[in-house]
Amino acid sequence: MNGWFLPEVMTKRLWAVLGFLGGVLTGSSLSFALRDRQDDGSTLDYEDVLDAVDEAIALVDSDRVLFVNRAFEQKFGTIESEVHIGTALSSYPDLSECIVNRREEVVSVRTGESEIHYDVHLCPLTGDRDRTLVLLCDVTSEHEHRQHLEMENEHLDQFAGFVSHELRNPLDVAIGRTNAAVELNDDSEIATHLESTRGALTRMQRTVTGVLTLVRHGDEIAEREPVALEALAQEAWNTVDADRAALSVGTDAVVLGNRDGLLHILENLFSNAVEHGGDAVTVTVGSLDDESGFFVADDGVGISQERRQDILEPGCTGIESGTGLGLAIVSHVARAHGWDVDVADSEAGGARFEFSGVEFVSDSVSSLQQ
Repeated sequence: MNGWFLPEVMTKRLWAVLGFLGGVLTGSSLSFALRDRQDDGSTLDYEDVLDAVDEAIALVDSDRVLFVNRAFEQKFGTIESEVHIGTALSSYPDLSECIVNRREEVVSVRTGESEIHYDVHLCPLTGDRDRTLVLLCDVTSEHEHRQHLEMENEHLDQFAGFVSHELRNPLDVAIGRTNAAVELNDDSEIATHLESTRGALTRMQRTVTGVLTLVRHGDEIAEREPVALEALAQEAWNTVDADRAALSVGTDAVVLGNRDGLLHILENLFSNAVEHGGDAVTVTVGSLDDESGFFVADDGVGISQERRQDILEPGCTGIESGTGLGLAIVSHVARAHGWDVDVADSEAGGARFEFSGVEFVSDSVSSLQQ
């Protein structure tokens, strides 16, 4: 064991302590020393073990403090043995109440002008007495980071609302007026300018929609539900403007995902297939052979090897009218699900997008119909 010697007989309580420290502490240095006691043989000095840990640790018996390690005293001051927890932590009533009531949660305490957040972990020790090892992990930096992200997300939501109201609505009006002008105009030269204007406005509209989608899906999707791929694929296909294109769904799998996000993935992939493969393209949706996810493939022109690394990045587009956001949204929403996305050749020589790491709820939609 790398030069360490452990006594042959170790109590259940000692194993609980070591298991607790090993399972909960991440990145904390743990070293320990052995000493021989003449009266009862070789034992592990648990005080040396706990003093070597960087996080604050206390051993409590019912509502009394039996022992605190060095890190605990550095954070909360010297504490006498056998003192009541409320007395020992009189300056931190929320923390003492949490320990007394044996609750595992994040507790915020104020020290001077700063606020520190402790994640309270409890490990009841085996034995006749009600003894518990309390570990207080300082998660202040993680808490502040989470607050910062929440604030950023709130600002993004506000921005999304601004874009929707201040840009999207006027764009809809401008496109409608341009369409009306095209219908009423008889001058071929003016018609050319109007068609160019309509194309530019439509592209702006798609860009705004794409940016809103990226903002609102965030970096991690928490709300998920069982989604039948076949039904959702048919719904997404209804948005495709190509009379000669065809959809083939070869799976009845039900995946666990965000329905709106998955709909965006399918809509964007279908539109991308039509834009690059033409009106007569055939798109196929199916499950991966290893059952780790699903794929969307087409029989269009495909994606060259050198472009596959960049094709999922924002701004990358192969057509003049493209926004470069469609496939970026596909990648972003997939990553927010925790899925991996790979670009490959389809059996027909077109593009194939594979999504792995997907959790299947059922092999059949029948579970949703019952």
